[in-house]
Amino acid sequence: AEESIVVAIDGVDNLVQGKLDAVFVGGLDPHDDAKRFTVVDWKTGRRPSRPREIEEKLRQLDFYRLMLAKARGVPLETVDGALYYVSEAKEADRQIDAGTKDETTIIREIREGIAFDDDDAV
Repeated sequence: AEESIVVAIDGVDNLVQGKLDAVFVGGLDPHDDAKRFTVVDWKTGRRPSRPREIEEKLRQLDFYRLMLAKARGVPLETVDGALYYVSEAKEADRQIDAGTKDETTIIREIREGIAFDDDDAV
């Protein structure tokens, strides 16, 4: 289910508001007990093929991970994330998992600017 969030993030002047497409309990790897939540950003378009496009989409996902961590009062490291492209024919091509980024890196990227899809509100 969608989850609307409004949070204060250190290093960002204004309150940040966003709508997460889906939040699940637990991580992507069922054997990793360190992950408490997974943010999934559903995508209706085609999966990006160029590394730069993928990186831009993952920046957005990292921002959502940070927002959820702040809203739930949990460490960022406990929040997983994935982009899920529902229109991809091959199941193996549908999901792109978030990497590991620290809060400082994510905030720097927020300051640099993140390109959001038309269906993503922040």
